[in-house]
Amino acid sequence: MHKHIKISIFAILGFLQIGLAQDDKKDLGTETVTVVKAYSPTISDAFKVKSVPTLNDSIVLQKKPIKYSIFSVPVASTFTPSKGKASG
Repeated sequence: MHKHIKISIFAILGFLQIGLAQDDKKDLGTETVTVVKAYSPTISDAFKVKSVPTLNDSIVLQKKPIKYSIFSVPVASTFTPSKGKASG
């Protein structure tokens, strides 16, 4: 019984929040935009950062060397591809 009361209280509070969030009193208004020239981007509009910024950190972390090895195990495969016809 208490579970139904909690759920109904949360539902009522949720609907109240949704109702109060809709503020119809504020008018955004309208503005006129005049397009003088259509935008046609070119490659020169994009640019690449040519330098990497340096970090002025008091703590410089050194990279630790990673030692790894590959352990390969043969796997028995039962896959046999079916022969297909070449498309024309």
